[in-house]
Amino acid sequence: MNTESQQKYLDKINEYLEMNELKGIVDTIFNTDIANTKRKKNNVEARMVFAKILHDRGATLVSIARFLDKNHCSIINYMNNFDIYFSEQQLKKK
Repeated sequence: MNTESQQKYLDKINEYLEMNELKGIVDTIFNTDIANTKRKKNNVEARMVFAKILHDRGATLVSIARFLDKNHCSIINYMNNFDIYFSEQQLKKK
């Protein structure tokens, strides 16, 4: 392994560890498991928040999708609907 490939490998490991740490936080806050494939509202909300945070921090759609065992199109859908969904939820609370 050359130095460049070693660095890429270490970057992927660090990204995975960061995703696992964030998964634990989101799971705790939403009292669910985002790895659960059920489409219950709570699970979907948790996955949307998880994906949004990671995407805002620079993770690729594909890497997020692989972690969640989803297609990258699902992550695009989460991103497109995040602001709409959560703004509507905030309005309902008021």
